[in-house]
Amino acid sequence: MSTDSPISNRTTDALLARRALAEKATPGPWEKGSALRRSYGVNAILDCNGALIADTEFSVSQYEDGDAAHIAANSPDVVMADIEELLRLRAEVERLEKEADWLAERHAERCRRSAKPCMTYVMPDCECEYDYGCCISPQKWRKVARKAAEEENHGRLL
Repeated sequence: MSTDSPISNRTTDALLARRALAEKATPGPWEKGSALRRSYGVNAILDCNGALIADTEFSVSQYEDGDAAHIAANSPDVVMADIEELLRLRAEVERLEKEADWLAERHAERCRRSAKPCMTYVMPDCECEYDYGCCISPQKWRKVARKAAEEENHGRLL
């Protein structure tokens, strides 16, 4: 499967296209069940009213049971909820990135005016011995914040 297929593509446009497909499908929830076909049973995907959505009549895969369970667990309502959550989290990350940029810029500006108090922070990758100007860029403060958050999170995990 190519990375350009709508299924593997995680761009916002691709997610919106997948959501549109899910909106047109039989509403969920779905469940794995069985159906009788020509006097033998097959795995089936049923909607919440027991109506047949799909079956595995022509499947010869060793994964038939797992495939049916997986398809049933990914009914349109589940897919749409997952896509909505991805889009919400992306928007939140974008907002938080803007906030972090704003804070880093304000902090860097404050430090440009008075470098001495700011040097109490550990500045990663700062090679300046006397001129602290290179160490107070917003990018450096973002690194400091990222490192501090990682260390704090690591401490909570221990």
